[in-house]
Amino acid sequence: MEAETDDGGADNGNPDYYTPIKALSTFIYDWRIKARLTKKGIRKTYKNPRSEGYFMNIELMDIHGTMIQATFFKDAVDRFDPMLVEGGIYLMSGGTVKMANMRFATVKNDFCLVFDRNAEIKQIADDNSIKERGYQFIPLGEVLTEDRIRIIDFIGILT
Repeated sequence: MEAETDDGGADNGNPDYYTPIKALSTFIYDWRIKARLTKKGIRKTYKNPRSEGYFMNIELMDIHGTMIQATFFKDAVDRFDPMLVEGGIYLMSGGTVKMANMRFATVKNDFCLVFDRNAEIKQIADDNSIKERGYQFIPLGEVLTEDRIRIIDFIGILT
């Protein structure tokens, strides 16, 4: 049984404590999440006037169905890419919570995670407490008002 509270603070004395993704914010520094990796992106390269390198994005979902996007850069990609598998369950900590840039966000969350090579990520056994897929349905009327290109979840009935 998971011990979770909605206050977002970490309970360092309890090894079964996980911060709910919905409780993460830029003011929470000591957190640990338990999440399913629902989508693993490919390694992409970037080049701009300030720097160049590569990165990888993943999408995570916790027991409550809350999703968040996480990004790995350079050394973190090298360290964690081989161990991250879609569908796997992970304990993650040591990343930075940032405001999501909605131009690049793939899930509906105001925040995103950035992991560096010093993060702690451990794959654990799947206890079936976290769903395989998460959906974020939007009303049909909002489809045309979306101000950015993104993948949406839509359900309808044909008669």
